[in-house]
Amino acid sequence: MKASSGSSRGGWEPREIEVGAVFSRAWELYTSNLGRVLGVHILAYILTVVASVAVFVLFFVIALAGAALLRQVDPGILIALAVAGYIIVILINSLCQLYFFLGVFSYILKLVRGEDPSFNELFSGWPYLGRMLICSLLFFVMYAVGLVFLIVPGIIIMLMFSPYPYLLIDRNLPGIEALTESRQITRGNLKVLFLISLVMGGITLVPYFTILFLNGGMNQGGGPPVLGAVLMLGFMFVLYIFLIPFSILVGGTSYAEMTNQ
Repeated sequence: MKASSGSSRGGWEPREIEVGAVFSRAWELYTSNLGRVLGVHILAYILTVVASVAVFVLFFVIALAGAALLRQVDPGILIALAVAGYIIVILINSLCQLYFFLGVFSYILKLVRGEDPSFNELFSGWPYLGRMLICSLLFFVMYAVGLVFLIVPGIIIMLMFSPYPYLLIDRNLPGIEALTESRQITRGNLKVLFLISLVMGGITLVPYFTILFLNGGMNQGGGPPVLGAVLMLGFMFVLYIFLIPFSILVGGTSYAEMTNQ
């Protein structure tokens, strides 16, 4: 079955994939490009934090100036303006995070294809941002509705449409075609994608159960509070520095395998 191409990269033919092939390729890429894979995520985290701080500082300055100018205004109006401003800040910060992680997806996709991406890819997400936001909102709504109907439809929807970020970047598809094309490349691969999700879920649960076990031992033995903080920092380090990067790499590898790249 042929899938239409939305970019100049030419046509491609979806194929059925294997769990072992995906993890073997992803692990080889991960170990041979460890510094680059971790580096692009760490830089994305840093840039997201910097952008968030800048937005909050700007909001704080505007809020102070507004409070000085509107001292005689009804307090209820000031509270409403403050709440509205806070919501706007949260939305802007969410867009900043989405923007930088579009860059991460682009970087990882090029790495999977054997190209030599630079960290400038982190700033390449702007052309896709609006479409990514729309597709993500639709994906979340479909997934949530699916979960309401006995969970299983939600899982199927998640697997069926999961490659849409890579499709959007790879093919520069218009509108919501990244979602509709996802159905084409995941057809015949839902079982494999489910098994990949199970494996990744099991890997992700390891640090969760580890920290629960260690915390339980500390509570019984009356360990020092600082040890709990160290364990939590270790857990966050493993999650954000190792598990999330590897998970995104597995997603990019799955997409590349399904599209025969």
